[in-house]
Amino acid sequence: MFKSKIAVWIGMIASGTIFLGCLFKAFHLSGAAFMFVAGMLLFSIGFIPLLIWDLLKNKRWVWALFSAFLSALTMGALFKVMHWPYANYIIAWGISIILFGIIPVHFLKTFLTPVNETYPIEIRRRDVFLGALMLAFFSSWYLQMDLSRVPSVYSWPS
Repeated sequence: MFKSKIAVWIGMIASGTIFLGCLFKAFHLSGAAFMFVAGMLLFSIGFIPLLIWDLLKNKRWVWALFSAFLSALTMGALFKVMHWPYANYIIAWGISIILFGIIPVHFLKTFLTPVNETYPIEIRRRDVFLGALMLAFFSSWYLQMDLSRVPSVYSWPS
């Protein structure tokens, strides 16, 4: 998918830094917060925009939209781990939009696109499989939210 080596390197460095930051944080080692924050920011502000750009160039707008909200969800996780304000608000809305907006659009697009030489049955099966994985993952995450504390659409984050 990526034709840019820089995007691949940014993704690998960001993922490795996040992993090391999590490992350091689990063992209460110094530098954990810096590594975790740096990795998450590099991932959300460096890698994901490059991914979105590549997806939009290839006219895969549903995946680009999913990636944008996944980036916001990643920032929500960063806020939660670092005990920063608005974490629950970002996570609740990110999961809700992905689960109730983007995944149904993904399934509609998958099933309404006719199978032909440009969209073979193998690709459709892969897309259905990825949609099912996303649905199971985000449904489980949605289940873990305290729905009585989910912010209202009409409220300012508190």
